[in-house]
Amino acid sequence: MYFHILMHNSKLLQDRVVKELESKNIHHGQARVLVVLLQNSNISQIELSNGLNIKRPTASRMLKQMEETDLIVRTSDPNDDRIIRLKLTENGLKKAVIVKEVWDRINKDLLDWIPEEHHELFNELLVIIRNNLGGKEPYLK
Repeated sequence: MYFHILMHNSKLLQDRVVKELESKNIHHGQARVLVVLLQNSNISQIELSNGLNIKRPTASRMLKQMEETDLIVRTSDPNDDRIIRLKLTENGLKKAVIVKEVWDRINKDLLDWIPEEHHELFNELLVIIRNNLGGKEPYLK
């Protein structure tokens, strides 16, 4: 019973995020990267993939697409050519702000549907579920 409800809620939430971001011409798969770069400019590609728990080849492909669509720029670190640094372009910055606004609005809606006295418990339960499924908190947010 709980599994079905959790899976159904997860799908509904993902569908809402996809719909809202697509209406603003933003690919939902790039949203986390945009927000992380908004809050952590000039991080390395490895820091990004480690921080978001994304496999390096997956991150590399996504970042290549994001660079080709003028969302980010990748540059070599001046102190170590093996390190690639990431920054948002002006276009990427605009898209990142939009993603953050969409996420904040959805988060507000979720919390509006739950009585305030249960907000902390709701968060604690979500963290317990994530941790027991083998997930960990991304250190980049």
